[in-house]
Amino acid sequence: MGIYNIKAILFDMDGTLVQSLSEVEMIWSKWCEMQNVPIQHVLEICHGVRSRDVILTIAPHLNVEEQVQLLDDLEVQHSGSAQALFGAKEFLLSLNDCPWAVVTSASQRVAYHRMSVCGLKIPDLIVGSDDVQDGKPHPSPYLMAAERLGMKTKDCLVFEDSYAGIQSALAAGCEVIQIGGQEKIHPSVLEVINHWDEIKIDKIGMNAFEIKINS
Repeated sequence: MGIYNIKAILFDMDGTLVQSLSEVEMIWSKWCEMQNVPIQHVLEICHGVRSRDVILTIAPHLNVEEQVQLLDDLEVQHSGSAQALFGAKEFLLSLNDCPWAVVTSASQRVAYHRMSVCGLKIPDLIVGSDDVQDGKPHPSPYLMAAERLGMKTKDCLVFEDSYAGIQSALAAGCEVIQIGGQEKIHPSVLEVINHWDEIKIDKIGMNAFEIKINS
């Protein structure tokens, strides 16, 4: 059982709080068909990465702003299959006065929509793809989230599922717990969990919280 003392929690969204992999892959498939772009290369690099950065890598000849808007529209239109991961709703409700935020490679618009569709509690702070100049794996998203919460990154515990997201959080100076998988995808993550009911949070003092993990 792992026990960690923290002051704030930062969550990725897709694959961490929301099971949306099939939805995201379907949307990219639709986009690739519309733009006559091979899907395989997109699927190899899109997990945990902003659509803007995928487009710049795969199809830099296209108008990036137009394509980002198109993908956002597709994500909002085809959001019916996304579901909250088991136990995520209950864990977010258990946070009470623990400061927390969502740090996602989705846009603000898509993040609010997807979390609402899944019935998840909406945080006061979401750092989305449109908030930072450099997306994951750059540390900017997590640095911004910690700063806006008034926290030092070393006091923030991050929950992430993708390699790009884990790199981003570690580079920002946060501790990271990996969601999903049997093995660590980065050697510096603290632990790997697969269900939110493996985690419990308790307040242990003024602005101090204890995370207990039974994985």
